Amino acid sequence: MGGRCLARLGRDVVEGPGLVPWPFFVVRISVATVFISLSIGRHSVLCRSVRHQDRVPSPVVALDLVRLLWGCEVAGDGNPIEGGATVSTVVLVHGGLWEEMTGDWFWKTPGIVSGLRREGFVVFAPDRLRRAVSWGDEVEHLVARLPAGPVTVVAGSNGCSVAVRLALAVPRVEKLVLAWPATASDPVVDARVRAGMVVRGAAECEIRALLAGRTLRGVTDDELGALTVPVGVVPSVSDNPFHQRRTVDALLEGLPCGEELPGCPEPSRPDFPGYLEGFVASVAKFVRG
Repeated sequence: MGGRCLARLGRDVVEGPGLVPWPFFVVRISVATVFISLSIGRHSVLCRSVRHQDRVPSPVVALDLVRLLWGCEVAGDGNPIEGGATVSTVVLVHGGLWEEMTGDWFWKTPGIVSGLRREGFVVFAPDRLRRAVSWGDEVEHLVARLPAGPVTVVAGSNGCSVAVRLALAVPRVEKLVLAWPATASDPVVDARVRAGMVVRGAAECEIRALLAGRTLRGVTDDELGALTVPVGVVPSVSDNPFHQRRTVDALLEGLPCGEELPGCPEPSRPDFPGYLEGFVASVAKFVRG
């Protein structure tokens, strides 16, 4: 039991944000295994004369040794926390609406996931539903994939609608970043999005439900006004029909705790690499603030 516990914890430490070089890890894991074996044997002798419910299970011994050997605390989900400090968890919600979009393509390929991990964050980039019939279905899908504990949700484009609905439904969402929020209630833009959804097989009732909204699709302005968490809003550079400046202005006016962050192009744009470092830095500062 202790060996399996340590193996799982050790794997999380090695695969975390650049904490332990692999050769160093091998030496420490070998030493730890010896100490755990000795500790468990000694523990079983000491516990023979006490009641079963008073015994300390062997995984606790393993966990204490991991803390001793690595000089770090280990969070409940296995993420190492240097010196006992809290490691923030960031959930990235990608854009797209009935498109062949993934979390990896939107966030990982442009370097955003690795950039945030270098800043010390635990990062998740789950895939949204590709053919959701409602925003409620999208939220239900993501709730089942949220990590334990408090999270900051960073969303892009149409993912901003999902992020807001998620924050309204899940108290564990402590902060939001709405990056390049997709513009709603624009007849020309809606017509183009509608045409794409029709080609991909969306029913008319589904299209109406997903496109409805004044400032953001799928969210009423009253619901935006009910958000009590801090929200950072990232405008698109440059302004374009699908991510208009007026959407950012409306969000900043309607959100009780809204704050504009430095603008940049969407990750799919060819000029995004020049903004990557600044985007990661501004998101990191907002999450820590």
